[in-house]
Amino acid sequence: MPYSQEALYSAVEEVKHGSLSLRGASKKYKVPVTTLHDHKSGKVAPGAKKGKDPLLPIDKEKDLINYAMQRGDMGIGFSKQTFLRFTGEYAASEGVYFKGRVASEKWWRGFKVRHPYFSLRTAESTATGRHMSMTRSHVSHYFRELKTVLTDNHILDNSSSIWNMDETGLSLAPKPPKIIARKGSKIVHAKSSNSREMITIIACGNAAGSIIPPHVIVPGKTKRALHSYDTGNAPAGTQCSVSDSGWTKQGISELWFTETFLPNIGPQRPQVLIVDGHDSHHHVELIGVARKEGIVIVELPSKTSHFTQPFDRSVFKSFKTSWGRHVQDFTSQTGVAVGHSQFFRIMTKAWNDALTSNNVKAGFEATGICPFNPGVIPDIAYSPSELYVATPLDQCKEECNTVEQVHSNPSVETAVLPTVCAASSSTCTENDVIVSIDIDVHEMDQVVDLPVCLDENGMIKVLEEQLGPQQGPDQSPQPSASKPECNSSTLPDQTSNLRECDAALALSVVESAITDEKINLYNNTYQSGSTLNDSMYETWKMYKEQISPRPITVPIIPDNPMLVLPKQQYKKPIKKNKYFVVTSDECFKAKLEEKVKREKKISDAEDRKHQRQLKRENREKAAGKKIKKEKVCLKEQI
Repeated sequence: MPYSQEALYSAVEEVKHGSLSLRGASKKYKVPVTTLHDHKSGKVAPGAKKGKDPLLPIDKEKDLINYAMQRGDMGIGFSKQTFLRFTGEYAASEGVYFKGRVASEKWWRGFKVRHPYFSLRTAESTATGRHMSMTRSHVSHYFRELKTVLTDNHILDNSSSIWNMDETGLSLAPKPPKIIARKGSKIVHAKSSNSREMITIIACGNAAGSIIPPHVIVPGKTKRALHSYDTGNAPAGTQCSVSDSGWTKQGISELWFTETFLPNIGPQRPQVLIVDGHDSHHHVELIGVARKEGIVIVELPSKTSHFTQPFDRSVFKSFKTSWGRHVQDFTSQTGVAVGHSQFFRIMTKAWNDALTSNNVKAGFEATGICPFNPGVIPDIAYSPSELYVATPLDQCKEECNTVEQVHSNPSVETAVLPTVCAASSSTCTENDVIVSIDIDVHEMDQVVDLPVCLDENGMIKVLEEQLGPQQGPDQSPQPSASKPECNSSTLPDQTSNLRECDAALALSVVESAITDEKINLYNNTYQSGSTLNDSMYETWKMYKEQISPRPITVPIIPDNPMLVLPKQQYKKPIKKNKYFVVTSDECFKAKLEEKVKREKKISDAEDRKHQRQLKRENREKAAGKKIKKEKVCLKEQI
């Protein structure tokens, strides 16, 4: 008998006041007599939920689901069966026992009702290298370089001059969807192509939503491989090439650049092309052509394209989904499996469905490229990298002064200037970790000349000889003709001329060296309690806390050790991109040197191969002469 909580409350009140009997209230409000009796007698407390209490208390269940969702964010989430087994073990540690120490299906159904804010999702398989590489420092370095390129070329807000190129593969036998079949059928078939070939599509578009015709690469050794394809049904302007593997190669990438990209981008120069780190995208011949044509090629951070590549974020998933749908529609309507002769007919439909102006623009927005907004990358993108920290070194090396030492918590990748691990002044313990950190260099010529300096502890000091005691933090500092020199060697001799700098003045000195945009970033980061991999931010925060302290947040340690997140795993230092702008003079020079070394290596290998062949031929000649001589001797004996 369905009833509302309001009806139950009214019925109980009338029974308690004697206005109605139990049966009369039950008949009037449609509430069972037993329910009214239990609420009147106090057996059931007001506001109690229906059914039995769960085996685990609600607060323990909340801890459990929060732990599971945290693991999911880090890429090590639970499947349903694993979660049920873990719940059984966790409940046993709390003194509650499920049958067989595994939570039941009935408990799972009730658990979903009590906590509707989670769901089972199909996880996307992501390589460990991508988890380790997607760090804040790695990505922020890329965004700094990208902004410099866009600003220097005056195209930061010119969406039509910012392009992205990427490849994807289409299979002639995509995964079939669910189909209607007999209930209880153990085997369900779906007709598909005999070929398992993967055909590569090169797509390119700009932040304004313009799209360049595709370049299609089919497996084969000669152009004759294209004769079996219906190229007449391809999208207008499509170029086709063949490759042994069906994937992009250096020559094909250069062919796409000269015959597809350049003719479709217009005469405006310079323009920026953003690509991933595949070898075919930054070989020296392509870089030479790009430099000559006024195209700046920017390479994405290694193994981060799943969050930084526009086409990966908003285009290719819908493209492949549309391709699979059209393939299944064609097969179900005609009964013919898709082959070479139907490829372009179906590929054109999928291309028109997915490669839309809105989809392409959404990709550039989601990756923070245009409009330029590095903060659009979600925090969850960096969560998997928190499982890994840099490998600790056994001892300090000579170049130890080029890295910063992080104590007590290896997972923290921030440090306060000017703390460094100098081999001459400190020694490393087994608990210390040496990690390479990208630091925003503080250019002193960008700062208003003030009579201040840094002492040996990184604190800002005021030179009283040049700044009298009457000048306060509210007065505007006057530029001086020369900058005071201050270092650890001269500080002991100047103690009489130094006094502690007011925090407000010190903060103004730091803020005079950075842009308004970075000041806003620092303020937002400070208020949220998060961290930045920026030494200047740590200095800024040190003085900011003296002026407006922020409430200290204490990390919550779980009561049950089973809910502690997995320990961090040590990894090798990330091999970061040496050059993000591959068309720069430094990168082009390095590529030329690499080409010379590679050609020399190939030449040396050919020489060694030739020498081995000569030796083999000489041995064969010597063996032939020996056999011939033995035959002559044998004839003479006969």
